[in-house]
Amino acid sequence: MRLSHLNFILVNNSAKSVITNRMRLKFSIKRPLNNYFSISCSNTVFLNFGKVVNNRFFNQNRGYFGMEFRISQNFIFTTGYLNQFLVLNEKQIENNHTLIIGLKHRVAIDNTKK
Repeated sequence: MRLSHLNFILVNNSAKSVITNRMRLKFSIKRPLNNYFSISCSNTVFLNFGKVVNNRFFNQNRGYFGMEFRISQNFIFTTGYLNQFLVLNEKQIENNHTLIIGLKHRVAIDNTKK
C-alpha cells in the first residue's frame, strides 16, 4: 500500500470560499508475463476529511485493469479498462466505463559531461 497523493482543494461557494481536503489511496500491481507483455491492475480510493465533509467521507473509487506491449526499448503500447464510481451528492451516483489506449515513450536524459 502506498499513499500516492494528498490533495487540498479550494471549492468556491457563492457565499464563501470553503477549503476541503481529499486523500487518494492507490493500490497497484504490475506483473510481467515475458519480455514484451505485462499486465497491471490498480484500485484508487478518494476520501474526504475535514470540517466540511458532511457525512461524505467516501468520494470516489477507480478500478483499472490493463496490458502493456513493449514495441521497442523506448516505446510501450498500453490498453486497459477503467471503472470510475463517483458519489456526486446524497442522491446522485455516477458510474463511468472507460477504454484507455496509450503510447508511452521513454526519453533518456544524460547529465554527465564528456
